[in-house]
Amino acid sequence: MQMAANRDKPSNVVSEHGSHMLNLLNEDRNGPHNFCDLKLQTEGQDFYVHKCIVGISSDFFGSMLRSEMQERYAETVPIPSTTVVRLTIILDFIYTGVVSLNCNNVYDVLGDADYMQLQKLKHVCETFLVENISPENCLKIRSYSQRFRLDDALEKADHVIKHNMTRVLRHDDFLQLTHDDVKDIMMKKSSQIPQDTIYHGIVRWVKNNEENRRDFFTNLFSEIDLVRLPNMFLQDVVLTEDLVSSSPDCLKALLQVLFTQVNPQRCASPYKDSSCSWAIGGVGTETDFVQIDENFNVTHLPKLNLKRIGATVSAVKQRIYVIGGGSTLGFKGNPHGSVVAYDVSASRGKWTVVGTMKVARQHAASAMLNGYIYVTGGGNQSGYLSSCERYDSVTDSWSLLNEMNEQKAFHALVNVKGGLFCIGGCNEHRHFASVQRYDHVTDTWCDVTPMGVARSGLAAVVLDDMIYAIGGFSGKCLSAVERYDPIHDKWKLLGNLNTARNRPSAFIRNQKIYVIGGQDDTRNTLRSIEVYNRHDDTWTVCSETIDTHIESVVSM
Repeated sequence: MQMAANRDKPSNVVSEHGSHMLNLLNEDRNGPHNFCDLKLQTEGQDFYVHKCIVGISSDFFGSMLRSEMQERYAETVPIPSTTVVRLTIILDFIYTGVVSLNCNNVYDVLGDADYMQLQKLKHVCETFLVENISPENCLKIRSYSQRFRLDDALEKADHVIKHNMTRVLRHDDFLQLTHDDVKDIMMKKSSQIPQDTIYHGIVRWVKNNEENRRDFFTNLFSEIDLVRLPNMFLQDVVLTEDLVSSSPDCLKALLQVLFTQVNPQRCASPYKDSSCSWAIGGVGTETDFVQIDENFNVTHLPKLNLKRIGATVSAVKQRIYVIGGGSTLGFKGNPHGSVVAYDVSASRGKWTVVGTMKVARQHAASAMLNGYIYVTGGGNQSGYLSSCERYDSVTDSWSLLNEMNEQKAFHALVNVKGGLFCIGGCNEHRHFASVQRYDHVTDTWCDVTPMGVARSGLAAVVLDDMIYAIGGFSGKCLSAVERYDPIHDKWKLLGNLNTARNRPSAFIRNQKIYVIGGQDDTRNTLRSIEVYNRHDDTWTVCSETIDTHIESVVSM
């Protein structure tokens, strides 16, 4: 009885026998074809196979070869839905279980696997997509996941979209979506995404095919939380958009928010007295905050909470924001990521700590655009920076943007007709003459015509939609002044300053440009103030200040 039992139990099993047999069959189909009993044909090329192998592996071939279809008895079966390269990949997988996928072929292989009902190959493709998903391809992967019922890939795509909405909305794949897909994506958006990004994404999608998509705008517009948008953005951007003004429902929703938003003086100067300017921080005046009236008299206001050498300043509505800076010149003085704000409309103003930047920085530059503050470059203990970020005063939060083309500090940033221009600056290797323009809709930087003089530590102002680059440093202090015409993309050299100045400040008052402070070649701080006469292209010393203002910022 024991011997009989042993006789029924398998012994001497060859564990790799199955794979060995498949290898032999694969060699046969690629070689002598001795046992192949079917040819598959595409693009005029024959592929020898074994009916039993392809029929068992694929429900598509199995149904074809089991039913009373003509293919069952044919020697050659055409497969016109694929190509030579793709059919090679399919048959290699059937015979070996191996497939070489990449970002270029995975979508075709997935389509063939679905058509030929190769469920294991579909799963391999889905795993590849999940492992290689990114903000740049997530919309495409989402589309294929819906088409071929890939639940895991669809869930992953939705997750990536939700947490990278800004980049997704700016990608060209977004423009190819259907209205239902756009609506579905908008419903999945994170509450942290800036609402102007949502707005620009919707407008961009509609205008890509306005004739067929215009009727969808009102429905998509309802996905924008208008209350979270700055009043200035609502008036200057949204209200002037034809898609909004031509839609009664959109216009009604917008006007309701505008009339109820607490911002009655949006069109007024953001300062109590438009004839005044403010100097903030600086060398020797690290915590000072002073008001400079039309006669250049100085009034001291509440001091800053920290030393702010190399801070940058912008204003939104009735508040002045002092951003970053450090306790010493250079980047070794513990540059700040902190930001403080001062309400100039209050009878007894005080400094308030607001949202901290993502990156601590000193000697950066800032400008205001559509109610948001943009900050670029600068440096910290890690060196010069190319990073940029934007502040939303409504949500009191900062978000990182695409980086500049160059790492730099001691540059200038100005807003002209909805575009931000980053001018000059330096890093540890050189001073820059380069100028880059930032497009806030696409979150991209592009080069424009460089200045005639490379310089860092310059002051820059905008007057009548022209940019003035003033003074600075390029191995020595500069008196050179240039003017940029953004319409014609041209720079023009103007009359020199009377005194060469590194790191001066500049402001506009009564349609005149004033330059104040700075440092000369002997590193003496300058008290003189110069005013520019546009009619005869000359600078005149018009006054002096009591305080020195090297590396301070005048906000106007």
